[in-house]
Amino acid sequence: VQHNNHSSGGGGGGGSGKKPHRSKRRKPTQKTTNEPDTLSPQSASAVATSTQKVTIVATPPLLLPLLNVLCLVICFVIIASSPNNYTAARAVFQAPLLSPDECQYIIDMAHRAAERNLKEVEGDRDRAEFLHTTGISRIDDDAEEFVEKQQQEEGAKKGRSLFDEPKGWRKDRHDSYPTTDLNLVTDSFTKGDRAYIANILDARLSPLLQRVYGIAPGAVRANDIFIVRYDYENGQKSLRGHTDSSHVSFNVLLNEDFTGGGTRYHNRVANTYTDAKPPKGDVLVNNAMVYHEGLPVTSGTRYIMVGFMGVDRVDPITLEPTGLNLFSSWLSLPWTQVNLKEAIYVSYQREESSPGSKRWTDTKFVRNLFHDIVRAAQIMGDLWSPHTLTKLVNDANATEYIKALDAAEDARRKKEEKDAADGGKAERRASWFKNQQIHVDIDGSVGFNWDTREAAEEKFKEL
Repeated sequence: VQHNNHSSGGGGGGGSGKKPHRSKRRKPTQKTTNEPDTLSPQSASAVATSTQKVTIVATPPLLLPLLNVLCLVICFVIIASSPNNYTAARAVFQAPLLSPDECQYIIDMAHRAAERNLKEVEGDRDRAEFLHTTGISRIDDDAEEFVEKQQQEEGAKKGRSLFDEPKGWRKDRHDSYPTTDLNLVTDSFTKGDRAYIANILDARLSPLLQRVYGIAPGAVRANDIFIVRYDYENGQKSLRGHTDSSHVSFNVLLNEDFTGGGTRYHNRVANTYTDAKPPKGDVLVNNAMVYHEGLPVTSGTRYIMVGFMGVDRVDPITLEPTGLNLFSSWLSLPWTQVNLKEAIYVSYQREESSPGSKRWTDTKFVRNLFHDIVRAAQIMGDLWSPHTLTKLVNDANATEYIKALDAAEDARRKKEEKDAADGGKAERRASWFKNQQIHVDIDGSVGFNWDTREAAEEKFKEL
C-alpha cells in the first residue's frame, strides 16, 4: 500500500507536490473569404449559392422596345375600335322623331315665315324706290348711297333670292352647296316657333345623340337648323354630293306627296352607295364626314328639316365644360377631324383680318400638320368603319317610342323644377338657336361669326 506524504505545516491538501497539467485551448481564428482552402465543402457550396442569387441576367436589347410597341398597338386598337371610331363613324341611324301632325305644322310654320320674309324685303324695296322717285337722292348724297345700296344689294341679291319662285325662300345662304331654305333664327320665324322645335329636339333628338354617339346633351350646339324644300316645277330639284360643316347632321322628312328624292350615302372606298327613303317624321342621323347627296325629285315638292350639330368640350361663349367625355372628343377621329378643319379655317381668317395677331395654330407647319391629320382621319374612317344604314325602331312601334321619350322628358323637367326649388343646379341642355352660325377655334372659343349671323346680330340678341 502506498501512502501519500502530507506536509507537516499548515493543514491542507495533499498531493505529490507537482502542479497539475492544464490543457491550453486556442481561440478559433475567423477565416476570410479569400482563404478558400480553409472552407469546408458545405461552406463552399453555401457561398456559391449566395453568389448565384445576386447574379444579374442580361436583358435582350430588343425586348423593351418591342414591349413598348406592343403597348402602343394595343392602345391604338382599343381607341380605333371604340364606337365613335368604328360603329358610328360612317353609319347612318334612322329613328322616329315627329308625328304626321307635327310635320305638317312645321311646313305651315315655314310658309308663314317665308311670307313675312317677303313683306320685309318688299318694304325695303318700296322705300328705296320712293326715295329715288321723289328726287331726294339728287339733294342728299347719303340718300343716294342708300338708294344705290338698296337697289344693288336688296334689289339684286335679295331679289334673286326672295322674289323668285318659291317666293320668300332663301337661295343664297350657303355658298358652296346652296339650298332653297329658311333658317330658324335669321329668317322670320317667331319665338313660339323656335320654342316648339326646341321642346321636340330636347325630348327626342338629344337622347338619340347621347345613345348613339355618347354625347352629353349639354355638349350639343346647333350651328344651323333650317327647313329645305326641293321643287320639281320651280326651284332646286336636288343637291350634289358633299360632306357637312359640323360634327353630326340630321334631316327629317316632313311630307310624302312627291316622287323621287331621298338621300344617297356613298362609300368612297368601295364605290358603292345606300339610298335612304324614310317615312314621314323619321330622322336620319349621321356623322358629318359621311359623303352624301340629295336625290332629285321627279314630281311635287319635298320638305325636310336639317340640322348641323356642333359638339363642344367647352361652351364657346362662357368656356365652361360641357361634360363631353374623352372618347367622344379627342379620342374620336371624326370629332378631331372636324375640329382641326375649323381651326385651319379660323387661322386663315385671323391672318386675313388681323395680320399682326398670331397664335401657335397660325404657323405654316401647324396648318400643314393639321391638314395631314384631317386627311389621314378621313382615309382611315372610309377604310376602317363599316358603311351601314341602321333602323333603330320598327314602324309599328314609332308612336309608342315617341310617347316614351316625351314621358321621360316630362319626368326630367319635373325633377329639374324640384331641384331648382331645393336650390340645386339644373343640368345643361343642348343649345339649339342662341349659339348658331359661329366658327370655333382649337381651344373651343369663338373664332369668327358667319356672315349671316353678322347680318342678323339683332335677332340673335333677342334669343
